[in-house]
Amino acid sequence: MQKEKQLCYDDGTNPSGHNSAKLQHKNQQKALEEGYYADTMHFRSVYSVGCRNFLVPYQIGTVLAVISICVAPFVINAPSYLYDFLQDCFGFYAKSILTVILVSFYTKRVPAIAPKVTLIVHAVLYGLIHFVDYDFHYLYIRGALFILDICIMLVIGRLRPRETPFELTDAGVVNLTPWRLAKPASVVCFLAMLGVYALFSPLGLAG
Repeated sequence: MQKEKQLCYDDGTNPSGHNSAKLQHKNQQKALEEGYYADTMHFRSVYSVGCRNFLVPYQIGTVLAVISICVAPFVINAPSYLYDFLQDCFGFYAKSILTVILVSFYTKRVPAIAPKVTLIVHAVLYGLIHFVDYDFHYLYIRGALFILDICIMLVIGRLRPRETPFELTDAGVVNLTPWRLAKPASVVCFLAMLGVYALFSPLGLAG
């Protein structure tokens, strides 16, 4: 009975090193039932409210993927500014969520109230800026708000720090052993991104 409660890694081994395909399957099923494989928080909320009784997350994801593939070709008939419009709408929450993730990873004293304040302030300021007549790209606004969001969270963490430092614990659901090539791969991806920007900038093909 005690062995059945042990968690299993992705390669089919449990923490003690014994192979257990049956145990792995059981843990994966439990993860599916609890919603660990939900793609987004919104998806998980919708699933938990209305779909839990007859569909599992990966089935819903498959249905949405098929619908997206069928609809995608018709986007060509949409106005040319559709992409920019959608990206502009994402600005209401995308950068603030990124800020919350980054600050949460690299700080231990920022309280739970900081993300809530940051999300609200970011959305309000981003919305108000649209009523101002400006002649520069919205990405500059998102970049400035990104820096402001970080400052807000750090200031709140400084003024009202957590009583105890936050400690991230491993639930043991998957193997979290760091990939030995993670840092070199990150550097290569970062340099490749800079190279693409330079290639299509006035310094490259656009010039």
